[in-house]
Amino acid sequence: MLSKKEIINNELELLELPASNWTHNEFKLLTDLNNHRYTFDGYEYVWESNVSGSWSRHCINNFKTLNKLKHYRMFNIKHWNKELDVLNKKASRDDRNAAKVFERIVDKEFKAVIKIAQKKLKPIKKVQLILEVKSELDNATICKALGLSKRTFYRYIDKINKIN
Repeated sequence: MLSKKEIINNELELLELPASNWTHNEFKLLTDLNNHRYTFDGYEYVWESNVSGSWSRHCINNFKTLNKLKHYRMFNIKHWNKELDVLNKKASRDDRNAAKVFERIVDKEFKAVIKIAQKKLKPIKKVQLILEVKSELDNATICKALGLSKRTFYRYIDKINKIN
């Protein structure tokens, strides 16, 4: 017999792994009640959904009563909402991680710019070395680090481009 802790851990693992192959946008469409409809074919009710831009049969089974169809639909919408929440949490976690990585890259580049700025070189040589190092830093930050005006900075860039 499984303990309560093991059961909770199993449920959390299931929440982390979406059970279906729907994309994030498809989950959004599936959780919208307006993207579901039912039709009566003369004998039973047919559940249709609009996920890919056209109405298509959503469930293989037909439903004898309208209430049964509505219960199935609401059950599935609740399940899709849970999966959508899991996907949203993963996406926000990935966005935060990407932002941290970008911040680390910028910090490393900024430290390299500061080291170059502290060297006893001509300003044009400093600009040339910094342009080789930087990829994510904006020009205003480099100007501040070197103590140059933007006009002087861009003039140095033009000179460097003419030399190359």
